Amino acid sequence: MWIIGIVGGICAGKTVVAHEFTMLGARHFDADKVAHRLLTKPSVVEDLSGIFGREILSPTGQIDRRRLAEIVFQEGSQADYGLRRLESVLHPLVLAEFYAEARQAASEGVPALVLDAPLLLEAKWAKLCHRIVYVEASSAVRAERARFRGFDAESLARRERRQKSLEFKRLRADFMIENTASREHVQAQVERFWRLLFD
Repeated sequence: MWIIGIVGGICAGKTVVAHEFTMLGARHFDADKVAHRLLTKPSVVEDLSGIFGREILSPTGQIDRRRLAEIVFQEGSQADYGLRRLESVLHPLVLAEFYAEARQAASEGVPALVLDAPLLLEAKWAKLCHRIVYVEASSAVRAERARFRGFDAESLARRERRQKSLEFKRLRADFMIENTASREHVQAQVERFWRLLFD
């Protein structure tokens, strides 16, 4: 079974590309979605509120993801430390679920598992992948998508400064998929990459 890592800038459309792989028979492991679910686990709520204080909790006692993001995506050494602490709690749990998913997919004869993780390179998860695909989208397109998701330009830039550069991601990838035109254009590129793997 192939494991395909997906990298790219924020709002480049990595999840769209991952979905197109599933249409060809791959399975999609969405690390962000898994992490969001883990944030509701009582043990994780307890660990993170112990690290960051009860200010990250909503009135119902759940983690306020927006408030947590405001803390860890600020500039400076304190935010760097906070992000590392957050990752120290979440990354091992996400990775355990990935391994379980990979074992399940392999046992079912799934041809490929797509690892869609925003911090794939930063977390050093590239070593888990047989191939890495870079999703390309212009800064203007990504900014527009970010606005649609509720991020302003400064928030987008601040988050991107916490990640590897786009150039680093391009150089690390084995294949590039351009995602600024139509969905059909993305689909054609994904199919071409798929043929390179299986034909």
